[in-house]
Amino acid sequence: MYSVNQSLMSENYRKEQVSNAYLAALAAGDGYIVQSGPQPDTDSVDATIRSGSSRRNMIDIQLKATARPKIRNGCLHFRLKKKNYNDLVRQRHVPTILIVLELPRCNSDWLCCTFEELIIRKCGWW
Repeated sequence: MYSVNQSLMSENYRKEQVSNAYLAALAAGDGYIVQSGPQPDTDSVDATIRSGSSRRNMIDIQLKATARPKIRNGCLHFRLKKKNYNDLVRQRHVPTILIVLELPRCNSDWLCCTFEELIIRKCGWW
C-alpha cells in the first residue's frame, strides 16, 4: 500500500475515482445501473444512471469533488468552469444534474474499509 505522499495518482484523480465509487454505490443500492459517460467528455457528462430498461428514464451526471466546501445558509457553493456550467444549464433530451462530493480535508479520512463496513466520508450534494 502506498502512503499519501507516494501515491501514483494525483489528488484530483483520486477525488474523481472516489466520486465514481460514491455514485456507483448509491445507484447499486437502489437497483440502478451506472454507465460511464462518453469519451472524450465534451458535454460535461461523467456518467448516466439508468434503470436497466430502455423504456425507462435516465439521467446524466456531472461529478465533482471538493475537500474545501463553501457552505452558506445550508447550501453548497461550488465554482464550476464556464464550459461545465453552460453544458449543465442548456436544454437537453436527457436531464443532467451536478453531484459534488464533499470529502474531509485530510485525504486519509476519505475512505474507511473494515470487515464490518465500507465508509465514504462526508456527503454528496446535488
